[in-house]
Amino acid sequence: MNINTIIEYIDSNIAYSPIVFFSLLILAGLNVPISEDAIVLMGGILSSRKNEYTILIFLGIFWGAYIGDIISFYIGKLMGNKLFKNKKDNNLLDKINYYYGQYGVLTLFIGRFIPFGVRNAIFISAGMGNMKSNLFVVSDFFATLLSIIVYFTLSFKLGQSFEIIFSKIKTIIFAIFITVIATTIIICAIKKKKKVDKNLK
Repeated sequence: MNINTIIEYIDSNIAYSPIVFFSLLILAGLNVPISEDAIVLMGGILSSRKNEYTILIFLGIFWGAYIGDIISFYIGKLMGNKLFKNKKDNNLLDKINYYYGQYGVLTLFIGRFIPFGVRNAIFISAGMGNMKSNLFVVSDFFATLLSIIVYFTLSFKLGQSFEIIFSKIKTIIFAIFITVIATTIIICAIKKKKKVDKNLK
């Protein structure tokens, strides 16, 4: 199976992508190591290739990210103190709580643009802190909408640029796709191994 076959397969099944992206982002909200940025990037690029699916893909990504944020918030609110006993995790949460105290919901808006797992920590710390559920739900709606619009639009424009030189960079796109999947699998395997080792001790 070559890269052309894979791309043709993705294009032919693009109708399922809103559901797939939505589901993956819900899992990300449950703290499964799935990159929201990679999903938005793929969604924007796919939309640029199949414009008729742009709105559906955007909505799948937006609602998946937003509901995932709410899940993270309630994880912090209901189980945060039990789950985050690690000193390193606590230091990060303490730092984020400090920013919440200083800047309030502005921390949420700024944090929504920060990748590499910081987002979930921001939502969880909001749940563990004194932020009211209603305030989080309303504030995060607009923060998520803003960040997804920005990143999705940039990814869409990037995808349009790719169309011009697509034949030369198919391998690069495929490599990125495989790297994202492989990284996710490796991280999950490492976390699982650590849990097993901890239980054995």
